[in-house]
Amino acid sequence: MLIKNKQIYDFSKCSYPPVGQCIYCGSKENLEKEHIIPYALGGTTILPLSTCRNCAKITGHFEQEVLRGPMWPVRKLLQIKSRSKHANVPKTMRLSIWKDEEEKQIGVPLEEYPVVLHFIVFDQPGYNNKHYIPEGRFF
Repeated sequence: MLIKNKQIYDFSKCSYPPVGQCIYCGSKENLEKEHIIPYALGGTTILPLSTCRNCAKITGHFEQEVLRGPMWPVRKLLQIKSRSKHANVPKTMRLSIWKDEEEKQIGVPLEEYPVVLHFIVFDQPGYNNKHYIPEGRFF
């Protein structure tokens, strides 16, 4: 949401026209929708026809690693949307600790798990920035 002219603007109500090419590699084949913010982080706004199947697979694997890794406890504790309704969330999460100069892994109940979020600032998708490689390869 954005506050504009003393009103809250809800981006989830926006709809966008089809992009017509992959925002990552520029391909115009086998296009699918792309969530602007991943669904699993509460995103509902999509760009129609904006990612090819190959790039969707790559970004999907990356998102899965993050959403089932460091973001999993946050998503569960805040009850952020999940297609599986958080049915497969573990009861405990592994935590690395150092004790007596040795690293150990312990299980911590999800509700007690220390949440530290690191936010990486990514460049724009390939097609939208100066690093775009026309051959469709990732930089």
